[in-house]
Amino acid sequence: MKDTFQREITYLRISLTDLCNLRCVYCMPPEGVRKQTHNQILSLEEIGEIARAAVELGVKKIRLTGGEPLVRRGVLSLCRELTKLYEEIWRTTLGEAAAHYQENTPKGEFVLVVRGAEPPEESEATLEDGLLLVERLRSEGLSLRDAVKRAAKELNLSRNQLYDRAVNS
Repeated sequence: MKDTFQREITYLRISLTDLCNLRCVYCMPPEGVRKQTHNQILSLEEIGEIARAAVELGVKKIRLTGGEPLVRRGVLSLCRELTKLYEEIWRTTLGEAAAHYQENTPKGEFVLVVRGAEPPEESEATLEDGLLLVERLRSEGLSLRDAVKRAAKELNLSRNQLYDRAVNS
């Protein structure tokens, strides 16, 4: 399968849900998100059908995203089914339920990509240190989003927490 520029398409991204158990200010509009009905979202069986068809068309890697994909009931069984089809399966998550799933999933079954979760190593920097760096970077012309991203990376802080604090300061 090829795109309009004749590049091979070997990667598929499927959103499992519009729901999220968090209310991060950077992605949640003030009015919230209207919950979709079950008729408006793909069933796990339909997602499986799409995934099987994509394999036949040459897709080798799939990423399951959301809202927060781990809140979708049945996600673990879907991942088990997809591991039979794909070389790589990734789930992008904010990490709230990740520990539960990693503890209850056999090793090597699928890869879990945690986006925006707490850093793996302890940081000596505080959120206040991060806010000071964000202010300095903003004064240098960076957007709030870019300043938070850079400060969180430099200081090994949670980007979500730093952004929430920066917006509410």
